[in-house]
Amino acid sequence: MPGTLTITHDSRVPILSWTPRLPYPPLGYQAYWSPGVDGPWKGLNQEMLLLTQYRDDAHPIRTNNRIYYKVNYKLGAVELPWVTSTLFLADASPAWVQRVLGEIRRRHTAIMLPMGGEDCDLYLVRAAGEVCPTGEVVGNGFRCTFEGRLCPQCLGTGILGGYIRMADVKIRVRNAQEQVELRNDGIVVTEGRRGYMAAFPTVQTGDFFVRVNGERYAITNVTSRELQGHRTLQVFNINVIEPEHPLYEITETVLERAA
Repeated sequence: MPGTLTITHDSRVPILSWTPRLPYPPLGYQAYWSPGVDGPWKGLNQEMLLLTQYRDDAHPIRTNNRIYYKVNYKLGAVELPWVTSTLFLADASPAWVQRVLGEIRRRHTAIMLPMGGEDCDLYLVRAAGEVCPTGEVVGNGFRCTFEGRLCPQCLGTGILGGYIRMADVKIRVRNAQEQVELRNDGIVVTEGRRGYMAAFPTVQTGDFFVRVNGERYAITNVTSRELQGHRTLQVFNINVIEPEHPLYEITETVLERAA
């Protein structure tokens, strides 16, 4: 079943993101590019992608240039077609749009995020890889059925290794008036508290981050702010993770052991 490939821009750099449609996760993804619709196709990533996103720094947007992308997925030793899309790399945005974009990015990267944000460790849920021995397909998704506190192999995600850690990602947390509700699973739901970060890496519900003071926050309800197809900022709700929650057991060392 084909997936959906979406392409946005971040400072004139194409960002690919695609939606997984298989209930059973593949071993990984391989992204390709080509100057023509029929090829020749050239691989973009040397190692299989374990996230459903890729930033193509090798092909920045230039006027009157056309590029084609496709993404394959791997099951066992077989590589199968997943998604194909076309991106016309001719920035037809008016000059005023470019000026506005430049000012927006300057404020985000040089003013708002550095002044109000902090360097956080970001943990992204793996979208591909070897499945956990205790994993099973449930509905349209895949989950771990480990009966203990935290599965040592997939860390509760159903895929071995669990998460991809990215260090020193600038995130700004807005502390607003909140209505607090403590759920039974140890996640504190707060209304009005939001996080802000740059256009890449792409985050989604299920990811979490660790602040400098050690506090951990779950990411939910992610939206992107865009102008003329250019992603400028990601905004999301954040919920406090209680210290007793199993996610506090996930560290860089634990990830290395799980992988």
